Amino acid sequence: MRGGAIIAPLILERPRFASSPVRPSRIAPMVNIFDAITSPLKAASESAEKLLELGSVIKHGNEIREMHQLIVVGLKAARDAEVEKLTMQDEIDRLKREVADLKANKAKLERYELKRLPPGVFVMALKENVQPPEPAHYACENCFGSGVVRRLHGTEPRNGVQKLTCNGCGAEIETGQYTPPKPARLNTRYNPFQRR
Repeated sequence: MRGGAIIAPLILERPRFASSPVRPSRIAPMVNIFDAITSPLKAASESAEKLLELGSVIKHGNEIREMHQLIVVGLKAARDAEVEKLTMQDEIDRLKREVADLKANKAKLERYELKRLPPGVFVMALKENVQPPEPAHYACENCFGSGVVRRLHGTEPRNGVQKLTCNGCGAEIETGQYTPPKPARLNTRYNPFQRR
């Protein structure tokens, strides 16, 4: 066999008559017989190989199942890690906002100072020359201690005393010096019997 082609053997034919010379001839049907024999053998060999591979798969089936389970567990762990990462990122963003709020609140609180008002009450007062400027006002000391600036609202002074009220905690502070009212002067010319 050379290059996949089969060379048919030479067969000598006997002459029909004694006087005819012997001559060679090629017989072509032999090629088809050879193919007919080898084709099933090739198919059987391929089937045997496939059976060996299938036997290998069956033999290693448990290992393949274990590897598949490990892959599934790995994918689940990766998904859980992604969820954990997103949760942590949300927490980080929340903490960043909280830190920014605390810094802004600290800057706001630094604009005030403790001030003593007569007769000895304390309030938080806006510092002089703070930027940006605001109208002068007082803030509640109780709320300020909690980190919240709440302005105190005052009433008109009466007899030298002014009442300051916090709308947040409800604290009421009286400040100023009490001055008694001047006595009312009576009209001495009043005569209840006189007609006017």
